[in-house]
Amino acid sequence: ARKQFKGLNYYPVDSTYRFTVPLEPAASRDTVWMVESTGGMAPKVRIGHVDVPFPDDTARLSVFRVQGQETLWVPFGDATNQSTTYPAGRYLDAPMEADSTLVLDFNKAYNPTCDYNPDYTCPLPPSSNRLALAVPAGEQRSNLHPY
Repeated sequence: ARKQFKGLNYYPVDSTYRFTVPLEPAASRDTVWMVESTGGMAPKVRIGHVDVPFPDDTARLSVFRVQGQETLWVPFGDATNQSTTYPAGRYLDAPMEADSTLVLDFNKAYNPTCDYNPDYTCPLPPSSNRLALAVPAGEQRSNLHPY
């Protein structure tokens, strides 16, 4: 696999895929059981939602807190998953600003570690975060294995 690895592939940076949006906190934090790449289930704490004004449409995405981390987490899938990005979806870390807005820079979207090693266990984006639209920003598929 190391010999096959030619570096990471990214879309060109596009500022239209960087947003500062208000976090809509959940009335009560709930646990979402996410399917994992190896078939198990992982509990994740959903803390709220954001409405993202993509160029083609506005989409609502669930936002999660990862235990032990300050940055919030948005796993998502989109229409590029069938062509240029990792088929199972991608992740986005979302720093929260002092005014409770989140910075969502999809140019920084990255693949789960299971794209680089199928033995790793990765939570897959929940159905609420699977978008019909394309997000041509961030990391593309690794080309380490056929899809």
